[in-house]
Amino acid sequence: MTLRSTALAVTLACAAALSLAACDEKKDAVPAAAGEGRRSDAVTTSKPTVQPAPAAKAPEPHAEAPRAPRAFCNEAPAAKGTKLPATKLLQLVGDGKPLAAARPTPPAKHWTWVNLWAAWCGPCREEIPRLKRWEKELAGSSTPIAIAFLSLDDDERQAQKFLDAQPPNGLRRSFWIGENEKERAAWLATFGLKESPNLPVQLLFNPAGELACIVGGAVDDGDFEAVKKYLAAGR
Repeated sequence: MTLRSTALAVTLACAAALSLAACDEKKDAVPAAAGEGRRSDAVTTSKPTVQPAPAAKAPEPHAEAPRAPRAFCNEAPAAKGTKLPATKLLQLVGDGKPLAAARPTPPAKHWTWVNLWAAWCGPCREEIPRLKRWEKELAGSSTPIAIAFLSLDDDERQAQKFLDAQPPNGLRRSFWIGENEKERAAWLATFGLKESPNLPVQLLFNPAGELACIVGGAVDDGDFEAVKKYLAAGR
């Protein structure tokens, strides 16, 4: 072998060795370049997925227990049998001048339901349409009622303003007990009521015109059946 041939063989051998070394370096560099960040024989541990806690369930609203039927007029008032006083009461009319003073005079064979109310009394205002509806519903029954509304407002103008604002089918007429404190106290005392009772108050008079029952507080729709039963008993 010539010197030139020997040099060429050495050169080729070196080039082959360098090429293999470069390939090994690239092979080792692949995982890092690919972003794996770990060796193929390394032990991997995966982090457990944390599930979000379930949202708290809103508590279900408690259903209201059904209200027990009212024991309507189960106790006779101390003034049972008392008739309406002879005192005449001023009559207020919506959008009109007051009428002449008079006493509530129901038609024959009617029960008389006197409702004591005031314009400032929320429960009074709420139950007025109900009482008017009951009057209509009982009109054709064997126990019809005639409702007489009686305002206990201190100032006539308060009651008049309320009546003026009523719709055509609302409360358009009411008696007014007046502003004279002594006369007011005497009228209420006839039935055992204090001068400033908690309103509303219901006074029920039988067809003979005698006081049969006093109900303190407002009535509601659930009382209608009890009212019919009471009237039918004719107490």
